[in-house]
Amino acid sequence: MLRNIPSAHRKQHQQQNSPNSNCAECKKKPQQVQCLHCSQHVCLECAQKHVNLVAEESDGAVHLLNEKLDVLDRIANNTRQKIAAERDKIVQAADAERDRAFTLLAQM
Repeated sequence: MLRNIPSAHRKQHQQQNSPNSNCAECKKKPQQVQCLHCSQHVCLECAQKHVNLVAEESDGAVHLLNEKLDVLDRIANNTRQKIAAERDKIVQAADAERDRAFTLLAQM
């Protein structure tokens, strides 16, 4: 794998993948884990920071999604009310037409 990497970058690549290299983020502590979010090799303290950042991003996305769902719920409720009102008008008009028809039949 290292054969395809130019020599200038080979040392950097070896340091990043070496178990003795330092954290990719703070550069102070030894790397202990690989972040699943960004694939960097980081110490536990920086890994926790990454987890917190991702959690904040998730919370923001969930909050935005919930706001959008609330708007959609309001639109759906208003639409249902308008449909029900329109249906009631149609039923009343049909009832009135039926009553007129029965009245005409009774007069014959």
